Amino acid sequence: MKKKSTRSSKKSVRTTGLEVSTETFLSDFFAEVPARVWVKDETGKYVFVNRGCEDDFRMPKSQWLGKTDADLFPQMATGVMNNDRQVLETGTPLKNTELANRRHRVEFVFTLRFPMTIAGHKYIAGVGIEITREILALEGMRVQNEQLFRSERLRAIGELTSGLAHDLNNNLNSVVLRLNVIKASATREQVPQFVALERLIRDSAARVRRVTDYAHSQYPAEKEKVGLPEVIRDALEMVEYSIERVPTLRGGRIRIDRRGIPLSLPQVWGWRSELRHLFVNLFMNARDAMPDGGTIAIEARPEGENVIVSVSDTGSGIAPEHLARIFDPFFTTKPNNTGLGLSMARDLMRRVGGQIEAQNLEPGGARFTLTFQIAVEQVTQSKVTKLRKPGD
Repeated sequence: MKKKSTRSSKKSVRTTGLEVSTETFLSDFFAEVPARVWVKDETGKYVFVNRGCEDDFRMPKSQWLGKTDADLFPQMATGVMNNDRQVLETGTPLKNTELANRRHRVEFVFTLRFPMTIAGHKYIAGVGIEITREILALEGMRVQNEQLFRSERLRAIGELTSGLAHDLNNNLNSVVLRLNVIKASATREQVPQFVALERLIRDSAARVRRVTDYAHSQYPAEKEKVGLPEVIRDALEMVEYSIERVPTLRGGRIRIDRRGIPLSLPQVWGWRSELRHLFVNLFMNARDAMPDGGTIAIEARPEGENVIVSVSDTGSGIAPEHLARIFDPFFTTKPNNTGLGLSMARDLMRRVGGQIEAQNLEPGGARFTLTFQIAVEQVTQSKVTKLRKPGD
């Protein structure tokens, strides 16, 4: 007579040498998974929620089971129930981003719904991950990019306008000189005509100068003292999600090496908001240069009367034939790009009395080096004269 087995008939799962029941395994799995997991029946009533649902909404499981979204979340229920109905009717999974109202705060949730059939009954299962922080970061980047684009476009237009105005002003001055030569030999009746013409040309030259002055007024007249470590960290906060947490187009990952940023540096001359935009643009360019992933390294150090900042990547580098042109307005190798970012960077660095350079690295990658003037108060010669005592 065979001895009856005392082993439970329930299915089990072996994990690292320990054997646990499938029920225990799944229960622990759904309890620990960092997401909201739920199951509803055909009528939309909850039949299962995991700990993520309970903790996030501060509602015990007993308040969920047997209730519908209309009972629990009346303000958001219509859209949720429409999505559930679509999954049931089509029998296909649905991925979308939804709004949820939690603790009197609206949040974004990435949701995956899919149909299930258990013992002949249809159910709707769902997994939700809150992505509010990520959405706000992307929205911030979108706004930042729009501001950068407007700033770059205005600056480029100003640069082109300034050049045209300069040439036109020179031509008008030449015309005035020639008129004076002709006027010297004009008859008495002709002189008033030449005077009127000269006045008209001088008025036009004045308008051209006003256009030039406006083109040069895109930045505040007075530079301010700026702490570069704070500016760089602010810029990194704006882009770190898009760079480090979002995979590249080819699925690669990018790491930002911040170890070369000291806690403090001598202050430099500049404009805080404009320099922040400059670094954002350099960081995003470095990301685009590494479709397979890589590292962006930032280093900063004082050197004599300057502060040197470098931003390098491990991408493919800059084509040699492009190195001489990358700072030209409207030059770009990217589709749907304005070609103004690096031109704006060069113009800004010139305005603060610094410079920006680009070079390729071995075995690959590129480095942009920025040189800033340390902000030292300048004592003008007139002030020195006033401070001198008579007879010195």
